[in-house]
Amino acid sequence: MILFRAVLFLSFVAIACSSSEPEQQQPKYPNLISLNPPDTQQVVSSNVYVDSVKVIDHNNEKALLISGNLANGCTYLRDASHTATADSLQLSLTAWKPAGKMCTQALVPFSFIYEELPSAELKTHLRATVNDQTFKLKNE
Repeated sequence: MILFRAVLFLSFVAIACSSSEPEQQQPKYPNLISLNPPDTQQVVSSNVYVDSVKVIDHNNEKALLISGNLANGCTYLRDASHTATADSLQLSLTAWKPAGKMCTQALVPFSFIYEELPSAELKTHLRATVNDQTFKLKNE
């Protein structure tokens, strides 16, 4: 009987310890970055490779989630802008890296939320062109 109680007690302790660890939540948008214009240092242009564009709800408004890769570990987004006409939506993402700096030569994944488009424009356009690549707009 004592052995049964000891096993039962140790089982409760083990269950309590295993469930007391906090759950780690995955970020809603992994690799999320913001614009980071250069300061006074010497910089050169760098490449931004876009893989997908989605319409998302962000801060109770519609926005675009642009995902892809930056050219290397030293690349930062400089600017994001758009032009819209009745039949097209054009976005431009520019990037920079410090001039003469040694950088990792590996693509770095990123996600960027573009909030500058009115919701009405996002509803009327089915496609968006980002840096000369056209994407079908999908709602998340």
